[in-house]
Amino acid sequence: MLGMATIKFSAFVRTASVACLLAVALLGCNRPDEAMCQETCRHYGKLAYWDKANVEIDAAEPAARDALRAEKQKDFETRLEAGLTQCVMACKSSNSEPQSKCILAAQTMAAAKKCR
Repeated sequence: MLGMATIKFSAFVRTASVACLLAVALLGCNRPDEAMCQETCRHYGKLAYWDKANVEIDAAEPAARDALRAEKQKDFETRLEAGLTQCVMACKSSNSEPQSKCILAAQTMAAAKKCR
């Protein structure tokens, strides 16, 4: 009798283990990979930065706009590289692939904000 209970318990543990592994695999598959997170962070950063910078550039005197745009481009690149690692880590741990795809498809910051 004890032998049969042990066999049933072992089968239960194996089944539960397989079910847990399957659940983890399925849930983990919904997360974006490193490359998608890099692309998502770069795209979101570009939309966020230029959404504000373009307001400032448009408000500047027409003669000063090209120089201001070049200055903003350098600032954007510096800021993006400084925050990229942290953004990618956050994306990989808490983001979902559908959310990343939504952000990548967004053409404006307003559209990207709706992806949250």
